[in-house]
Amino acid sequence: MIPTFYQTHLKSQFSLADYIFLKILITLLQSIKKVKLETLATVLPIPIIFESRRKKIQRFLSLPNLTIEKTWFPIVTAWLETNFTCEKIIYVVIDRTNWAGVNLFMVSVVWDKRAFPVYFELLPKLGSSNLKEYGRIQKRHSSFYIGLYGQHWVNFMEQCKDLVTDLMKLSRNKRPFYQRGLRAMELILSAS
Repeated sequence: MIPTFYQTHLKSQFSLADYIFLKILITLLQSIKKVKLETLATVLPIPIIFESRRKKIQRFLSLPNLTIEKTWFPIVTAWLETNFTCEKIIYVVIDRTNWAGVNLFMVSVVWDKRAFPVYFELLPKLGSSNLKEYGRIQKRHSSFYIGLYGQHWVNFMEQCKDLVTDLMKLSRNKRPFYQRGLRAMELILSAS
């Protein structure tokens, strides 16, 4: 089941046929729990040969409207506007992780003790990312946050920076971890 505000936005982004196909794909993903093109094509309930079903899925996934910026950001914006006010603190988690051999950069918002993904990007190489890569990634999506919350976001980041600096003085063994967080915050602020 897709929430109502998702449906409203998705209907405005896609043709009726593409929207129905998206709903079918989401239902299939929820039931088979595997993100593999061949598996999806095998279980897709369309009376055409396997190869045609696979190509149909590939064509759908390459639609110009099916991007994070056009599809996901407006949904996240609507969700944030309904669940958060300007007075409420928003916790943002920035992480780079190597998950099953895939180097993934992830930005999430913490809500109700769960991390809600806001932005992700597959990084081209394994291992840690350098400052230049973080800067390139941050510039692509930080304007989304700044545009959404403006000066509140910048003030929050400044307060966070002060807190992290104080924590670095208290716990020396966690210093590299805090320094990474500081670098990420500085990049976000510089992109605003």
